[in-house]
Parts: sequence; C-alpha cells; structure tokens
Amino acid sequence: ADRLGPVLKNVDDAAKAHPSFFVGEFGGASAAKGVDTAFADDLKSAGALSIPLTLIILVVAFGALVAAGIPLLLALTAVFATFGLAALPSHVIPLAQEAFAVVLLIGLAVGVDYSLFYLRREREERAAGRSPEAALEIAAATSGRSVLISGFTVMVAMAGLFLTGDATFASFGYATIIVVAVAMLGSLTVLPALLSKLGDRVDRLRVPLVRRRRRNVREGGAWGPIVDAVLRRPLLSASLAAGLLIALAIPALQMHMAT
Repeated sequence: ADRLGPVLKNVDDAAKAHPSFFVGEFGGASAAKGVDTAFADDLKSAGALSIPLTLIILVVAFGALVAAGIPLLLALTAVFATFGLAALPSHVIPLAQEAFAVVLLIGLAVGVDYSLFYLRREREERAAGRSPEAALEIAAATSGRSVLISGFTVMVAMAGLFLTGDATFASFGYATIIVVAVAMLGSLTVLPALLSKLGDRVDRLRVPLVRRRRRNVREGGAWGPIVDAVLRRPLLSASLAAGLLIALAIPALQMHMAT
C-alpha cells in the first residue's frame, strides 16, 4: 500500500491529460487501500457527528449537563470496553475493521436508551415524592427488567448475522453483541450506583436557555391503548406478532450470498 502513491498519481495525470478517455486502474492493493481509507473516515465521521449530536439532544431533554452526561458516559465506556473485548474472539473469528464504526453507533444507541429507562423512571418517582432510595428501587424493579429484556432481545437479533455465512457480517454480529452486553451490564450495576451516589445532584449544572417542557399525558403515551389491547388478548396478540415476523423473514430464506 505504501508504494501506491506514484502509481495512483500517474493514473490521475493520464486521466487529466486525456479527458476524452476514461483512465482508471484496479487491483488488490489499491482496493485494500481504498477500503481502509473509507472505513477509517466512516469511524471518524461517526464519532464527530453522533457524539456531539447525542449530547445536544440529551441536554435539551434533561436541561442539565450532569443528567445529560450520564447516559453518554455510560454509552462511551461500553463502546471503548468493546473495542478491547472484541479483540479476544478475533483470534478465532476475523474482526472486520468496519465493525468499530458499527460498534460506536450501536453502543451509543443502546447505552443512551438503557440509561434513559432508569433516569426517566427514577425522576418520575422522585417527582411523586418518594425518597431517593425508594425511587431507585422502583426503577430497578421496572426499568431494570425492561433493560434486561431489551438487551437480550437485541443480542438475539444481532446473532442473526451469523446465519449469513459471511465473515464480515459475523464480526458485526459478535462485536455488537459484546457492546450491547456491556451496556446492559453497566445499566444494571454502575448506573444505579451512580444515581444513588449523586442523588438530587443529578440535576446540577442546569442549562439556562433550555427549559424542559412538561406535559400532562396519559401514562404510557400512545403505547397505553396498544398495551391494554395486548394484555386483554395475549395469545391472539402473540400469534399475530409471530405470524407477521415469520412473514417478514420468509424472503430471507431465498437469499444467496455472493461477491
């Protein structure tokens, strides 16, 4: 790859000297260099765009820097831990270099999501007049269970990438499973401990120009009626959902991987 510079320059010069012709080249070395550059740029752009944007959204949602920083911090620690942990199975299963950009995006998504489960429920219970300890216990019993179920659901879904038989997709699968597992573990252990330590200080460093909007909405929002209908007829709801998922998955049985 380090010898490609002069070759690529000559090809570009030839193309400029003869604009009426298409002049190009292709080979294993130049293709590898192009892929390496593209995926390195993808990881940089993913970090440069997603991290600041996530922080801005969280600041607008919470109106306080401390509360906004906790989900982002948990997500980033899960991502960085996965960068190291993914090296262990890579001795057996190849790890695609583009997997790191996927880990960053998936890790931010689930890490922030799981933290919001806890933070929102804990703040709701505190607003209802409960003590910090009682609010955390209720959040752990409700949102903690949601985090556990959601985490395993995402991990099972990501395991579907192993069925492709493609080494790149397989590395996506186990790398994202690791980051989801780490984010889930942090949400069930580190997050409650951190909230217990901070207490009401979680709302410190308020942003004066950002006012949190409070709306009196029915518990569960738009999902309330859906959940009520599902709970009235659980067997019928489960059958319809399973049938829909199977119907959506049928085309995948006819897929054939090829280069």
